Amino acid sequence: MDDTQEEYFGTFLKIKQFATTNASDLSVNPSIATQKTKIDNLINAITLQDALANMDYTGFTTMKDNAAGDLRDQLKKVGRGLTSYFAEVNHPGNLEIVKKTNSEINYNNDGILNMLASSVYLVGNKPAVKTDPLLAHSQLVAADIDDLETARVAWMEMVAVPKEKRGDHVAANKEKARLFDEGNKEILPLFDNLMAPFETSNPILFSKYTTARAIDNLGGGSGTDGFDLTNLTIPVGGSVNAPISGPIPADKVLYIRVITNGGALKICMVSILPAPCPSPYELNFGTIFKAPAADLGLDLGLPNLQISNAGTEPVIVRFGVKTS
Repeated sequence: MDDTQEEYFGTFLKIKQFATTNASDLSVNPSIATQKTKIDNLINAITLQDALANMDYTGFTTMKDNAAGDLRDQLKKVGRGLTSYFAEVNHPGNLEIVKKTNSEINYNNDGILNMLASSVYLVGNKPAVKTDPLLAHSQLVAADIDDLETARVAWMEMVAVPKEKRGDHVAANKEKARLFDEGNKEILPLFDNLMAPFETSNPILFSKYTTARAIDNLGGGSGTDGFDLTNLTIPVGGSVNAPISGPIPADKVLYIRVITNGGALKICMVSILPAPCPSPYELNFGTIFKAPAADLGLDLGLPNLQISNAGTEPVIVRFGVKTS
């Protein structure tokens, strides 16, 4: 994302946290929850398009094939198990469906693979099946059936990228720009209108909303093009392990941005989590670390990069590693 997009994206994240934290007070108007869901979906869609725009597509086929392999393995396990189960409980209709997984040729076509996985999950994902003690006779547990759908969804996320867009960063950036327009011109203005009554009925809540709604102006340098990014929520008094393992090369460029104002974050390298952080790198709301890891001044040879929140509110952090 460029500087402007990154700053607006921060606003979407802040509005999401505001709506989540204050859900009880906002429940007087169910339409606000609907808008919160739209914000959630918008964040996910922008994140996907940004990842596609920055993706090294030379590895796309491998990623898709790996996801398909995981799905085939889980489908084979669940299909074989349910074949035994439906035979034992004498359910010929469902037995006929799951027995189709016995033919390996059906696994080689994307459409048939999706249909098989969906059909097997549909007949298996029933309370009467998942809680039946006889399921254990077929060497299955309920979680195996859930894992089948998880694997199918993960694979479909790869398949769903249109072939003409694979490798087309321009298309992903165009869709990303459209999503930002949707958020700024449609979703947020409606959110503003729905929040208007709270200005008089609950001024404190409304003040929190206006703080979340403010667009950060970081004066440039907030862009994240070329970074692999993750949104982290650091609980009050808690800590999380950043998605990077030590030892971290000194020249590895990191991106750490504090999105919400809840107090100073303390960043340190530790052996185990959680751990005291006596000499941390501190990062405050409205500031960005975007530099080689060596600039943190930490022992990069330790295995975990810990981010702790000593403030009074949960804090959202954008954490990224330069990949291109």
